[in-house]
Amino acid sequence: MSAELQLDLIRGVHTFAVALNALAIVYVIYSGLTGRIGVWTWVSIGYSAFIALGLAINGRVCPLQSLAQHVAGTDRWVRDLFFLNEVAHLIAPVLGTGMAIGYTLVAWRLWWRRG
Repeated sequence: MSAELQLDLIRGVHTFAVALNALAIVYVIYSGLTGRIGVWTWVSIGYSAFIALGLAINGRVCPLQSLAQHVAGTDRWVRDLFFLNEVAHLIAPVLGTGMAIGYTLVAWRLWWRRG
């Protein structure tokens, strides 16, 4: 399989994973705002936490970026998403902030439920 095809596959998987993570974080925020905390809230929290853990373990670099660099044969940044580059560089700060907001809202709702 050619390197370009491999990079396209990485881009497809990575784009799907990022979109799913964004959806999960939006759902956590929704759950925290409405108080509708159920199984899908916990699945969403688990998925976004799993992604964050993968980034933390890999030195705050996405493992798929490392794979794309390996396939491309470089140690420089490689386009590994089907998003615009300007958007790709905003993903971590935007989703990280959303995660913090969503987790805080859910924790707040659970805190007030117990009382």
